[in-house]
Amino acid sequence: MKYKLYRKVAGAKKYKKIRTAKYPKGLTDEYCDKTVKPGKTYYYKVKSFLKKGKKKYASIYSDKCEISAVKFKGKYKVESITKAGVYTGKSMEAIIKFSNGQKYNGRTFLKGKTYYNSDGKVGSFIYDMNILEYSKDNKIWIDARNKSVEIPTNGSVYIKFEIRTTKEEDNKIYYAGSDGVNYSESYISDGNGEDYFIAYNGPGFGDTYGGFDLLKGTGSAYQDWD
Repeated sequence: MKYKLYRKVAGAKKYKKIRTAKYPKGLTDEYCDKTVKPGKTYYYKVKSFLKKGKKKYASIYSDKCEISAVKFKGKYKVESITKAGVYTGKSMEAIIKFSNGQKYNGRTFLKGKTYYNSDGKVGSFIYDMNILEYSKDNKIWIDARNKSVEIPTNGSVYIKFEIRTTKEEDNKIYYAGSDGVNYSESYISDGNGEDYFIAYNGPGFGDTYGGFDLLKGTGSAYQDWD
């Protein structure tokens, strides 16, 4: 039994055959496509063929598989526009600027809620963090409470978050921002419980892991290879 592998680049109308091969004994095979171009997205389909005596049989096409030729791990630049400080109350708003940090990042989206960690001279703290709005210029704001916000390939996006205490008795928020002098940690995690905050469209598969370090001004994300 043989199979034929077909491929097309996103935007093209037709698939082209790129491989014909025999199935090995276990009927599973792996193939590395070394002819892709960085930054492009490709779709793949496979079809099986069997010759038995004088008769030939062919399967239907498989469902398509979408894979982008991008970095396995996305990298980013981050900066807190809101200044570090101790904010009185059970919640505060913080504006953070996100940008791509390398060429050929996969498309990256932020959505919903996550955790924010700060660590300073007075102690370590963890807070709930929710997206409220986003802006391209830090002037005109768009509601993002039920939307995914994309970190653009070129330029930046400003995101306004609500940071809220997790303990009923707390009435202050120690926000570290990008202050590396008075704080040793200012970190946005990749999710809150079963809710994943980051969605990275890379060549991996599964949920996205990573986070953003506001003190270092960097972030990363990758798909778990399930």
